[in-house]
Amino acid sequence: MTKRGLSQRERNQLLQKAVDYALAPGNNIQGVLIVGDLFEKYKPEDTLVHETMRRLSRLTAQGMLVVIIPGNHDEITYRESVYRTHGKDWPGILVTNPMPEHCLSHTIQGTPVHIYSLAYTGGLTKTAAALDVFPRLAEPGYWRLPRFA
Repeated sequence: MTKRGLSQRERNQLLQKAVDYALAPGNNIQGVLIVGDLFEKYKPEDTLVHETMRRLSRLTAQGMLVVIIPGNHDEITYRESVYRTHGKDWPGILVTNPMPEHCLSHTIQGTPVHIYSLAYTGGLTKTAAALDVFPRLAEPGYWRLPRFA
């Protein structure tokens, strides 16, 4: 069991269920954002990495937008980080900049959606009030989710 209580097998099953759900025609899923900690450590086992990439590739093969943002557990700055060793092969868009930036704009059901993010980097990433420092395009469309109390 991992520290969070899920085994690797359980995590694989959850990812498989999420991918299957996203690909099911009736669910009308347009894109998938993985916003940190896809893995629990920066250097996961190769079998887990390859299986994860295979599953995410099912989404991109169907033309679905996939954005992966490294978090504090699977941080990109380590030389042996999974995102550095496999970066060129990642399905979808891999966010690598440690500073806030506009990553892409994508149209979903006729509405422009602007995605801003950063790859968590210890010592650089500000973890308080991060949304306030992100650059914003002067274009119509969604650019962030409302804040919840």
